[in-house]
Amino acid sequence: MATPLLERIDEILASLAQNAPYTGKTFLLWEYLINIDDEVDLFWFSKLSWIKCLFFVNRYLTIALRVWDILCSEFFVISDIEPGLSTVVIAHYGETTCGSVASYPLRYLCSLGLKSDSIVYVTIQILVMESILVLRVWAMLGRKKNVLVSFSILLFVNVAATLSMNLYLNDLSTISPLIMTLFNWLPMLIFELILFLTAAIYGVRGVKSTKILAEMRQNFGPKPIMNLLLRDSVFYFVIVLCCVPILILVDNKSGLSLMSVTITRMLLRLRKRAKADLNMPLSQDMELESFQVANPVEVSVASDA
Repeated sequence: MATPLLERIDEILASLAQNAPYTGKTFLLWEYLINIDDEVDLFWFSKLSWIKCLFFVNRYLTIALRVWDILCSEFFVISDIEPGLSTVVIAHYGETTCGSVASYPLRYLCSLGLKSDSIVYVTIQILVMESILVLRVWAMLGRKKNVLVSFSILLFVNVAATLSMNLYLNDLSTISPLIMTLFNWLPMLIFELILFLTAAIYGVRGVKSTKILAEMRQNFGPKPIMNLLLRDSVFYFVIVLCCVPILILVDNKSGLSLMSVTITRMLLRLRKRAKADLNMPLSQDMELESFQVANPVEVSVASDA
């Protein structure tokens, strides 16, 4: 029998789930407007690279999915035609999209393509964000090939485990939805923890190795970029931990949007720092050059920004 406290908690969670989409869309719009000038300056006209491509996919896929949510809420009605399948009904014409598809596999694929929170779009978002973090850690560790290969394998194992858990647990009616959702996100959390610990260990080492140089020049000139990387790594992991309750209890759209925005901010800050270092006066530029010769990891990170 439900107690008054549990009933109140259910009411709060239901209210959060109802209002979370509006809060998430407002936050995403605000973040886009205040950062569009930096995006144009730092990414639009830069040379083509993996980071640039992943940046735009991460940024605009999230926006496109939220726009699709708005269109669906205003002009369409997404309803289940059978368990696990959805169809779009155009309000003005009463036409259906997936209901007329005779083949079950095709109807299932059509259903996955219609819902912005389907496993297809969630997997793509996770894959893009984690790929950015893998390249970031790879640069911090000096662009070693074995590091990139190892983390790439871990990334695909993470995605495969997430998909397997999602497909397997959905067939088990004995597991509560809360436990099922928690297990669905568990592989991603483990992978995030591995990336964070790796970045933190090498980041602390890099900060210690540059501390003597910073004292010698008495904080004159650019600050080592490793400080920024370490700070952003800690900040992002904290954001991920804060997003876990949102992903599990409230709404995975809002949680993934917050993680996507954090990734965008990290990349913009890194490029802004690298650009500021390149635009220094000659005396500071010479000092930075001598510093980078002694710290080649800094060079690999800055050039990849």
